Amino acid sequence: MMIRAPNCSPLRPGDNRGFTLMELLVVIAIMAIISTVAIGGYFGLVRAASYSAAHDTVYNTLALTRQRAVIDGKVTSFVIMNATNYVVVRAAGRITHPSTDYSFDAYSDLKGAVSPDKTKIDIYNLDSDSAKMGERRRVTIKETEISLKDPTVPDSASYDEKNYNVLGYSFDGAGDDFFKAGDRYGFALHSIQSLPRGYIFTDKVGEVRFNSDGSCNDAKTITIVEKIKKKNEIKFLVKTTGEIEDGSLVKK
Repeated sequence: MMIRAPNCSPLRPGDNRGFTLMELLVVIAIMAIISTVAIGGYFGLVRAASYSAAHDTVYNTLALTRQRAVIDGKVTSFVIMNATNYVVVRAAGRITHPSTDYSFDAYSDLKGAVSPDKTKIDIYNLDSDSAKMGERRRVTIKETEISLKDPTVPDSASYDEKNYNVLGYSFDGAGDDFFKAGDRYGFALHSIQSLPRGYIFTDKVGEVRFNSDGSCNDAKTITIVEKIKKKNEIKFLVKTTGEIEDGSLVKK
């Protein structure tokens, strides 16, 4: 028995057509709209994430700075270095004798900070004026014998002054152009931190100093704003009790 092939009519040129120009333009327009919505939504999520990161990291750092001051029993400062960077610095002592190229501390115990291979470390001046707040110097800490004047000899004495030697510490690389006698110095507890891109401190330099009982000598306000929309404001009020109050505002 013969099997016949089904009847198939040959293709004609007009049956295999593609998009018309109008249809192609409509598809392109739809894709453009979808892309715009997707990109807008993405950047909106990025901005929201940046706001949360700026708010949460600074708030947590302030809280941990206060907590560290209480735990260590030492003055600890949240230091704004510039418009975008900040660091936590724990006070270690006071400068007793500044010199041209180095400074001395005759009384603090910094044995653990002395490096046998003369590694340099950043030192901060916590009593500098507002223009220099946040500045640091790279120094080498050395155990040094320091010659001190006998405090029992009055300045008006007609006989020779007596000096005595004490074993203290010198900071090679930070002289009297950075320190003066009595300045409190300290070292960073962590690496320098930065705000998320697009956010800045309104105060380019500043310090929130927590005492060993968690209090502050002065109430402080820290304000962070978004560059492209400065009404989006992150604000923390630090009271003299050390309590940190969140006064942030987000305006659409």
